[in-house]
Amino acid sequence: LERLDSFTKTLAFEFNKLHTSGQGLTGYSELTSEFAVADEDAALDQASLEFNPVSGTFQVQVYNSETRLTETTDVFVQLDGLEDDTTLTGLTAALDEIDGLNAEITAERKLSLTSDASNLQFAFANDDSGLLAALGLGTFFSGSSSSDVEVNQELLADASKLAASSGGIGADTINAERMAALLNAPLSSQNGLTLAESYDGLVGETVENAAVTRAVAEGYRVFYNTLHAQRLATSGVNLDEEAVNMIVYQRAFQASARFISTLSEVIEILVSL
Repeated sequence: LERLDSFTKTLAFEFNKLHTSGQGLTGYSELTSEFAVADEDAALDQASLEFNPVSGTFQVQVYNSETRLTETTDVFVQLDGLEDDTTLTGLTAALDEIDGLNAEITAERKLSLTSDASNLQFAFANDDSGLLAALGLGTFFSGSSSSDVEVNQELLADASKLAASSGGIGADTINAERMAALLNAPLSSQNGLTLAESYDGLVGETVENAAVTRAVAEGYRVFYNTLHAQRLATSGVNLDEEAVNMIVYQRAFQASARFISTLSEVIEILVSL
């Protein structure tokens, strides 16, 4: 179960990193992160997120549906253990400075983004830090383990949010091709193994362990049966043998009773003489 959870977590995080680096047919007008931080002033790789981001950058694209122009802003993520590491507070301030975008921290310590006007939509691109996936912003999967992972409800409600494009909102389908190829792509987080190879390894290990466990259990079962047979041989009762013994004892009792009766008669005769 731990291996299955680990595989599911890797699948969700790696796929979400690709999805958050692309854009859909339509952008977002509002979006709230799925995961909350433990401390909004702590470095984001030390904030008890389900997934760990790293230093890097990502882009925020603000699309104007009236002018059909897109403004792209680079957001830097620094997580190298120094005092100026990126926190949720600092990230929120940086995002709030982007024209057309409002950013704030909710009471649950989540990041909330909204566009400034109804004609503005926003999307993300080229996230090599994994921060968007770690926060749960614009992801394909929600959840973080085999027991709660599922397709994001926002995508189920609006399939146009599927981030198939990599060149802007509704521009192309290059990112969809990348996501489709993820199964057989080598992953640094898996020491160069692909998701397919990791899954095959999980299945093979499970089958092997099941066979070993079955053999061990069968060995214990045989051992138990042997001990049980020895116990019965020592303390068990053979009904046929005990029935014969009861008949023998019954006949011996009858013979003794007849002997005593005869002896009593003889004594009475001697006394009468």
